[in-house]
Amino acid sequence: MGRSDLYHLLPVKMGGCIWNFDHRFDAPEEIKITDQVWLGTERFVPRTEVVNRLFDKGWKRDWLLAWRDITNATNERTVVASFIPLLATDDTLSLLLPNVKPSALAAALLANLNSLVLDYVAQSKVGGTHIWKNVIAQFPILSPQFYSGGRLAFVVSNVLKLNYTSYGLASFAQELCYDGPPFPWDEDRRAHLRADLDAFYARAYGLDRDELRYILDPADVMGPDYPSETFRVLKEKEIRQYGEYRTRGLVLEAWDRMEASREFKALNL
Repeated sequence: MGRSDLYHLLPVKMGGCIWNFDHRFDAPEEIKITDQVWLGTERFVPRTEVVNRLFDKGWKRDWLLAWRDITNATNERTVVASFIPLLATDDTLSLLLPNVKPSALAAALLANLNSLVLDYVAQSKVGGTHIWKNVIAQFPILSPQFYSGGRLAFVVSNVLKLNYTSYGLASFAQELCYDGPPFPWDEDRRAHLRADLDAFYARAYGLDRDELRYILDPADVMGPDYPSETFRVLKEKEIRQYGEYRTRGLVLEAWDRMEASREFKALNL
């Protein structure tokens, strides 16, 4: 298949191809680091078919907001969402089409969906292995009115650095008034950016530090024999990989940093 053929076709992506803020979850890390073109599929459909269907729904952008339809108890996270380039999806990768102005509010929606606090709520909302559209509609998403100028700027900056890691999302970055190159793929940096967003949304929902500690790990607050669990799979994976529950440490560090920051207190969180 030549380059000219690919111009008239779009790849079909599945839910397993994305992760939180990562539209190339199925790509090898060296592909992400060097920003090589990654299709990762042998299935293609005519570009006009996709564009026309989206146009009928009022969508004219070159990017999409997608979430994994399939989830289960062995996943690190219940809700997995990302911006993706314009492409076709199967029934395991569902789409939201946030025709909002400014486009920065779409970035805030994605950040909200991927927050640990919302994921904690989603665990009690998702009854099976599917996150249907009617279930997404029940999630406690913060309203656009919540995002004052400073709050929105903080969220958009982090989302841009997390999701704009490939030229495939250049139009998304441009709508957020960023004309620079994609941000380098750096796992450590990404962990800190996500921790900042998780602490931000914990404060946005009105949690105190102990309530955030409980969401991260109930045993940290209630004692080692407490029977309830929240992010067990994530915790066990990070202990194996890093020797500690890294997410808990980073999120609480971000909370404490925000608590001590005059600049952040000006956001009234």
